[in-house]
Amino acid sequence: MKNHHPVASSVVTLGGLLGVLWAVGCSTQSPGGDAYGTLRLAVSWPAASGVSARRIPAATETLRIRVTGSGISPEIETTVTRNDVVNDVAVVELRVPPGTAREVSARALDVSGAAVGFGIETTAVAAGETTKVAVEIFGGRIAFVSDRDGDPEIYTMALDGSLQTNLTANPKNEVTPSWAPGGAKLAFCSDRDGNNEIYVANADGTGLANLTLSTASDTSPTWTPDGAKILFVSNSVGNEEIFSMNANGSNQVRLTLNSASDGHPTVSPDGKTIAFESLRDGNWEIYLMGIDGTGITRLTNDPASDREPAWSPADGRILFASRRDGDYEIYSMDTSGGSLVNLTNSPASQDRSPAWEPSGRRILFTSDRDGADDIHIMKPDGTDVRNVSSESHANSDPSWQPWN
Repeated sequence: MKNHHPVASSVVTLGGLLGVLWAVGCSTQSPGGDAYGTLRLAVSWPAASGVSARRIPAATETLRIRVTGSGISPEIETTVTRNDVVNDVAVVELRVPPGTAREVSARALDVSGAAVGFGIETTAVAAGETTKVAVEIFGGRIAFVSDRDGDPEIYTMALDGSLQTNLTANPKNEVTPSWAPGGAKLAFCSDRDGNNEIYVANADGTGLANLTLSTASDTSPTWTPDGAKILFVSNSVGNEEIFSMNANGSNQVRLTLNSASDGHPTVSPDGKTIAFESLRDGNWEIYLMGIDGTGITRLTNDPASDREPAWSPADGRILFASRRDGDYEIYSMDTSGGSLVNLTNSPASQDRSPAWEPSGRRILFTSDRDGADDIHIMKPDGTDVRNVSSESHANSDPSWQPWN
């Protein structure tokens, strides 16, 4: 393990696969008698729902751990490799000068320089005191829509907003990206052939294929958990209905049949149930149905619009965007429609398009709370909100790439 600063000791202990990095400050004395704090960095990859068997991608087999904070100058950086990991955890200690009520942050960077984990805390780091900074290793890129080039395009970026890359680079409109399970493919909607169609491409934007090949408007793709099928919305029968098709575009089957619009399907982690939005009762509400379109049940019942459901991969809760408070807020509920919680509580902004991190440990959403629409991230309880895209143009419709 390469260590760029003197340390009190180095140890290696226990953990699992996707990660938490935490820092503990304690007191040491330098040879000259000056007090120093010691940051004890423990990098682990704890098993999370549905990801326990996934490996660390090649790009993150070497992680640079960078620690910054007021009173810490220059930045402290060390390297953790797979050779340092025993039982899925590596621990290293770094000396830092003590300080009080300062902000300490740590980031894990892959070899490309992209952040794959982060944590920040404002706390006293005086000699003899202990502090913890949680930094979770996630992996995967975030796909989103941006109009910075004059038309909506599909971009990807790292967790900290770095390495923003235009995948589609086409003068037409590309929207609603959706990562396939495993993260190797990305589905999205484009009108590059004259009308809205569902396309799929490789993670780097190559290998583009039109799946729907129809004269109708086909939008809002989402994958089933096994990656075998893609659900989408089409007006091929007059109004917007939900369809399914094989991942190669074959065997297109209509799942809903109603005179009102149905849209924005999302599939439960077990692949048996679909949540969707519908106007069938006069305003936008959230409904459930079986994967074959049977057994439709209404979940929400409010005069305001409830839209854009997103099913948690971890605990079964469903996110949705609601105007029941006058502005769009991100809510969560259980699968009976109960236990509603307003997660964003930001009456001065419009918060929409919720999307889960693949293990359910974070939520992405679109918000204009900083002026323009940007991609934000928060914990599942609505805390620790951060602007990820931080760009003056409109950025929306996030989707988090599963980690191979």
